[in-house]
Amino acid sequence: MQDFLDKGCFRSSNPPNAAIDVMSADKENNVVVVELLSPIYNADAQTLQYTACILKDINHSIDSLNTRRDDSIPDSFDAVALFIDDCSDFKVSCGTKDGHKAGEVTCCSCWSLFGGCDFEKDCCSFNQCRGHCTNKYGSSNNHIEAYDGTWVNDLNGWWSHQGGGLRR
Repeated sequence: MQDFLDKGCFRSSNPPNAAIDVMSADKENNVVVVELLSPIYNADAQTLQYTACILKDINHSIDSLNTRRDDSIPDSFDAVALFIDDCSDFKVSCGTKDGHKAGEVTCCSCWSLFGGCDFEKDCCSFNQCRGHCTNKYGSSNNHIEAYDGTWVNDLNGWWSHQGGGLRR
């Protein structure tokens, strides 16, 4: 559990979102979407505690969450399921086409039901990440190093050279 917390995105600057499915609640309004803050893990008691802030103004990408969404959690309940968004920020190397590395920037990915962590949506797209590179290091540093060491400047090039994942 401690490893999960250390490697997850439990930072105050980018806390993860989660869906709490209260199984004993009314089946039509039993999902509460929250932001998870300040995790406290007690290894001896094998308990994990969060401070949770209910997210009110959000349109979930999964229709079933929109229709089952509730804006409050019951005072008491039995079983729940907690689904944590695990798409944390990651760093990429910025540089020129010929591989001169200028430095790194932090980028993000968004959760996608069909593809895991998504690097194509507007809020966290490859082009936005590439823009961070040019803003920080200048217009000539508009390439990002892919997992296999190739320097690319478009999403198709990125995916064709990733070899199975994002470098985190």
